[in-house]
Amino acid sequence: MLVVIRPDRARAKRVVVLDAGEDRFVEVAGLPQHRGELVLSDDGTRIVGVDPGLRLFVHTLATGQQQWFDRDDVDGHVVGAFSPDGRWIAAATMVETGIAPGVGEHRIAIEVIDIDTGAVRSVWSAEGYWDECAISWSPDGRLLAATYMSLEEQQYTVVLDTDSFGVIATFENWLLLLTGSSGMWLGNDEFVAFSDVDVQHLAIIQVDASTSHCRQRLIPHPLTDGYIGGSNGRFVQSSEWLRGTDTTQVYTSNLDGSDRQLFITLRLKADVNKVEIPSTDLGITSGVRS
Repeated sequence: MLVVIRPDRARAKRVVVLDAGEDRFVEVAGLPQHRGELVLSDDGTRIVGVDPGLRLFVHTLATGQQQWFDRDDVDGHVVGAFSPDGRWIAAATMVETGIAPGVGEHRIAIEVIDIDTGAVRSVWSAEGYWDECAISWSPDGRLLAATYMSLEEQQYTVVLDTDSFGVIATFENWLLLLTGSSGMWLGNDEFVAFSDVDVQHLAIIQVDASTSHCRQRLIPHPLTDGYIGGSNGRFVQSSEWLRGTDTTQVYTSNLDGSDRQLFITLRLKADVNKVEIPSTDLGITSGVRS
């Protein structure tokens, strides 16, 4: 399990992983400076991220070894996500020659990288921006979903079949709930998206990508703003400080916020920005972590 933490009054975030053998959090040593999301592999051994220069990297936790994937034909990477078997990374890239919306070229693409060989295959592209970007594989690796913004500033989520990398579905105004994490998938075909409704509510949508059938529910904004991870149909909510203490607690709940349960207690005052739970874990359980 990977947790991104910003301790109270600290200038930088800290990235820690759960050492399953010792049942405690250990800070990741030697991790490059990064922007945006960090994503943990399903076996919990590697992290993929993007540095401030928009270069994609893979960091191996056990050895500290790093692989870098730099491209001359794109302006940079935005985010990457491991395939469930750990062989591939789906990465969002961009080409920006415009100086303003509608002026010049603004193209985005998804590429699939073979981690062992470094071979790159571009599988999808469009005009637009990676605004509120999210990208994620289905648990069986058969589907790949990504959220982007068109030149008209309309947000879409596109779903690709990874056998042919053809588009099987496109959803307007629906954004992936979580970036990189398999926790946003409720099955091999069903994922969770959200859409703004009004200033007080968001629509949470369970989407069956194979049939385009959707189930929608409204929840108060604060619940969704606080989702920072998920696993096995449970979602991790944003952290809370215990008043008058140096203790931070993180809770889980069902998608609609019901059945709220304590997940992690940290013995420091901090904001928890992300919790990444690999699918090899048995699921979300409660515990006290240092």
